[in-house]
Amino acid sequence: MFRHKQKQIFYNFKWLGYLALTAGVILVTIGMLIQLIPIGEAQFHITINGVEQPYTIENVTKMRLLFLGIMGGLGGLFLITALIIIGRSRHRAKLIGMLKQSGEKVMAEVIDYAPSQVRINNQPARYLVCTYQNMTGENLIFKSGLLRWNPISFLSDKKVIVYYDSRNSNRYFVDVDESMGKVVNL
Repeated sequence: MFRHKQKQIFYNFKWLGYLALTAGVILVTIGMLIQLIPIGEAQFHITINGVEQPYTIENVTKMRLLFLGIMGGLGGLFLITALIIIGRSRHRAKLIGMLKQSGEKVMAEVIDYAPSQVRINNQPARYLVCTYQNMTGENLIFKSGLLRWNPISFLSDKKVIVYYDSRNSNRYFVDVDESMGKVVNL
């Protein structure tokens, strides 16, 4: 029996964080392993500006430190990038959970399916723009996360569920997946 999985509409970039984390760990590990490999006179052949450098402990140490600096520096950049991507993803998931638990749930009307500045496969990623008028008569504008495809035909009455913090309307989550119901790949 086939089990169908709910189709995810939002782009998820967390995998890039794990890819950067893996690359960073590999580069730092290589830089550290070079420090342990014995280098004898037969393996030491370095030329700088056409001048063969002699085999000395000082030159070997400089070469090891240079290699560690390059590999460790690149690895460190990848690790910092990974921590930022994964950290933001976890923070966003925690915020969404908090908003779903204690935020105000409203049905907002979709007014646009707009292109963003992010390009994926040479096409602009898109998001929904929706509006809701609160009890005080103030119109609130909400934007969804980046979407893989246009969900408007799957929404009833062109409305989406929005969870927002009534004390700070800049903290919100447009729940397009829940608004669409079950959409599966066959």
